[in-house]
Amino acid sequence: MVGAAAGLLPFCGVLGNMRLDPFRTPRVERFGSNFYDIQARALFHGHLAVPDRILGIESFNIDGRTYMYFPPFPAILRMPVLLVTDRFDARLTAPSMLLAWMLIAAAAVLLVWRARYLVRGDAAVSRTDAVASGLLIAAVTGGTPLLYIASLPWVYHEVYLWSAAWTVGALACFARLAVPGVVPRRRDLGLLGGCVLGAILTRATAGWPVAIATVAFGAWFALRRVDRRRQTGVLLVVAGVVPLIVSAVINWMKFRHPYMIPLEYQQWSEVSARRRMALLANDGSLAGTQFFRTTLANYFRPNGIRFVPYFPFVTFPAEPARSYGGAFLDQTYRTGSVPTFMPLLFLLGIGGFVATFRRGAGRALAAMRIPLLGALGATATVMCYGYIGFRYTSEFVAVLTGASAIGLAELTRRLARRSPRTKYGVLVGIGVLAAFGILANSAVGLATERTTGRGDALVRFVSWQDRISSLTGNFVADITHVVGVLPPSAPPDDLYIVGDCDALYLSTGDLYEPWVTVEERTRIVRIQASSDGVRPAVLQLIAIDGRRAQQISVQTNSRNEIRVRVGEGIYVVPTDWQPLPPNGRVELTLVADTARDTFDVTLGDVSFNLPLAQWNADWNMVLTRAAFALSPVADQLRSGLGLTAEMGPPLELCNRLLDRADA
Repeated sequence: MVGAAAGLLPFCGVLGNMRLDPFRTPRVERFGSNFYDIQARALFHGHLAVPDRILGIESFNIDGRTYMYFPPFPAILRMPVLLVTDRFDARLTAPSMLLAWMLIAAAAVLLVWRARYLVRGDAAVSRTDAVASGLLIAAVTGGTPLLYIASLPWVYHEVYLWSAAWTVGALACFARLAVPGVVPRRRDLGLLGGCVLGAILTRATAGWPVAIATVAFGAWFALRRVDRRRQTGVLLVVAGVVPLIVSAVINWMKFRHPYMIPLEYQQWSEVSARRRMALLANDGSLAGTQFFRTTLANYFRPNGIRFVPYFPFVTFPAEPARSYGGAFLDQTYRTGSVPTFMPLLFLLGIGGFVATFRRGAGRALAAMRIPLLGALGATATVMCYGYIGFRYTSEFVAVLTGASAIGLAELTRRLARRSPRTKYGVLVGIGVLAAFGILANSAVGLATERTTGRGDALVRFVSWQDRISSLTGNFVADITHVVGVLPPSAPPDDLYIVGDCDALYLSTGDLYEPWVTVEERTRIVRIQASSDGVRPAVLQLIAIDGRRAQQISVQTNSRNEIRVRVGEGIYVVPTDWQPLPPNGRVELTLVADTARDTFDVTLGDVSFNLPLAQWNADWNMVLTRAAFALSPVADQLRSGLGLTAEMGPPLELCNRLLDRADA
């Protein structure tokens, strides 16, 4: 368990965003972390349909009802808590992911030792065996894209962690059943059936291949005329068929099909022109073998990683994943590859597949062929799917865990007769690869959670980059640029200062959200009424430039009252009137809340929000810029108001970066 403990530290560090925060969500508004809570409360009422369009772009609108496409296991898991309180609504994703990690850790330990027994039988466990096994378990639990998955505790990632957990658990059960001469107990069969059911109720596309492999494994058992194998085979077939039936029934209840999901009815397909074009170009589906060349090239490219001279030193390739062979993709992001982010599991996994499928593998090891093919089949969906993202590489964790456990057992068997120096060299190599996997996945996980969460967390992250860079060669100065206006795009991870540190931005390198705001200065307009009172007037204060231009203005009346107006042209939304204070002095402040992507506007007792970033017609993120636009002095005098504009406190981080760049 030492290896699992070594994997727990980076996993919890990334899951909690380097803090003790067990209920963390990626975004302060908690969108994407509440889907399973919504589904669980629908199940309380005896149906799968959820309130209309409450899931936003993830809603599937079928026959006047709204469904989520994710199967319900994580929702069922929440039901005991939600039954007694709503305090933890939208906050249970991180605890759920930690439970999934615990299942992966326990199953990986069992799988590694059971695979060793299949390969080496009762051979004594040497120190080399123990150390190598611990390093592999550390790599599985803390050195795979599951750390990237943990960086964003929302529904999109929770399903992949549980899918990997159930599949690794199923492989551990298969390894137990494959031991020659051991008559499986009902508990063994029940555990396997539970893992298959859990997998298919978490992510059906991954669960179906595992369930089919269970049926095939049962048929193989039934054909073996040894002891009670025929009875065991029948029970295994049942353990595979029942989850298939349950999954088909649930999918039919939602989508009137046993396994297909009608993407044309998803709200994202209604609003995204790119999605509609992808569906049209691919005969109404985003799945097909036409994507295999593209996914193979991107998920297994040998250069699918990027090293940089600034913290955290490891990141994704600079460009978003490319299409090959003319495949028309829905969406594509900067994506790391399996060999570069899981080097130990990838290399040992190749060895494990070779050992399992070679001639003369032995009956015990040959019994794992069907389970490994089932786990490999769980990756078929992402390999034939027209959407490229790093989270999909987590689908390979389960099959590589099973194959690498066998590969490690075969490696240690061959090392048994080697010299101590050779053993030591191999262990060092395994340790280096395991450590690299932990560091690389921790790096991209940390960067992802800070970029997605924004706010103070992103400011601290960039500050770490600056401080560490000052000790290692000041490389952050090389990626810091001062501009008057942001360009449409820039190299990934570069920092852009606008004006005299009016704002600091980070370039993501992605197509759909090329910029995120790190910090932006507060804007203040001081308003002073004359001693003679004010007259009815409208004065402009701040211009907002984004997806569409808007103006923030103030309006006065003859009753010595004032209010804020926001709008464009004749389309204006005013706030309620409020009296001017006795001294006639009031100020309007515009504060950027980067964590919520809003401008918070306040005037006296009135406050409201404007978007700091907006989705345009192509559903690409466009930043909103604010600038002073005070009405002419003559208009101010006629209204009886005096306007003074000033910037808020200077941005400490931005100015420090500016000083280093100038130096």
